Amino acid sequence: MNKLTENSKTFFLNHGFRNLVVVQLVFLFTQCQYFGKQIVDGGPCSYNTKIYPAKIIGFTTYDSIHWDLVFERKRDNKIDSFTYSYATKNYFLKDELSKFNIGNTYQWKEMNIIDGHCTPVVTTLIMQPYQPTNLK
Repeated sequence: MNKLTENSKTFFLNHGFRNLVVVQLVFLFTQCQYFGKQIVDGGPCSYNTKIYPAKIIGFTTYDSIHWDLVFERKRDNKIDSFTYSYATKNYFLKDELSKFNIGNTYQWKEMNIIDGHCTPVVTTLIMQPYQPTNLK
């Protein structure tokens, strides 16, 4: 029985390493189909784009120097409000506010991803007058 045990150990030592290599190669070859095919962030991507009216409904101060515009946006029969600083990460100086009036309507652009692995929703405030003929 001792001789059988020694032969078994020798067999597994000699063949165990070979079997380990074979198992690793099988794993490698079965996984090759996935190499280089990981989902990559970035383009090309396709978006569905809609433009909604964004109406100025007020002015507010951030501090003694910086001012903000408050907008109202209506989309899908729901009304929401947001500020210029929320949309752009910027503020206005008081002198710059003279070109804006309550009731002026600008463009709120929403892009929702259709295909690809980019940012799923992209929103932009476009400070150009909204026209009902704009892409909707």
